[in-house]
Amino acid sequence: LLSRGQNWNVDFPSRERICATTASQNFEQRNHPSIEILPDECLFEVFKRLPSGQETSVCACVSKRWLMLLSSIHKDDIAESNGIEGEGYLVRSLFGREATNVRLAAIAIGTANHGGLAKLSIQGNNPCLSVTDAGLVAIARGCPTLSDLSLWNVSFVGDKGLSEIAHGCHLLEKLDFFQCPIITDKSLLDIAKNCLDMTSLTIDSCSNIRNESLKAVGQYFPNLKIVLLKNSLLIGDHGLAVLFYLAAALVWKTIH
Repeated sequence: LLSRGQNWNVDFPSRERICATTASQNFEQRNHPSIEILPDECLFEVFKRLPSGQETSVCACVSKRWLMLLSSIHKDDIAESNGIEGEGYLVRSLFGREATNVRLAAIAIGTANHGGLAKLSIQGNNPCLSVTDAGLVAIARGCPTLSDLSLWNVSFVGDKGLSEIAHGCHLLEKLDFFQCPIITDKSLLDIAKNCLDMTSLTIDSCSNIRNESLKAVGQYFPNLKIVLLKNSLLIGDHGLAVLFYLAAALVWKTIH
């Protein structure tokens, strides 16, 4: 046994060497090559060239950043896309806290490779992560087979999102708006000019829809059969008269 006086001569590993080794390991980890250091523009170009839908779905599971980037790619921009679309048959509904942009992005990616989205219903009541135009942009770019869209109580969806839907979802046949306060005539005008197969339109409690858009609805929707207009104070008799005169195929209309 060592005496008390000899204890100070015991050799311990140098603390400085331990710190140096740890610092070296941290330096190597920080400088390890990673695809995550690429800017969004570069990742966008990589994702456009993924060989199949399966690879796209796998990449979408990596992170929220990758999911949102993938959902921003228009289907026509994908290198392997043949430009041929069938009829969608999948149905998706989001209620309350489920109604977020991330969920919509996941729907856009997931349904594109499993039959295509036909019907989407969004009933938003999420004060923290409400659906915005970005969520509809993802649907418009990834779901060209959409034929039925319902928006209920979505306070932050406006003309930008609906304009993307109009230009990306030409097969739209049924459209329901309920308590969408920032949607204006511009949305309906864009949809009227690009979605000519519309057969059913509901506008309820949308405070910024006016007479001007009803003329476009009657003019560009030759197959329109059902119209329900409720609690839209800026829609007057003149707009209704023009709509009913132009929409010759109407078989059911409800006005409140």
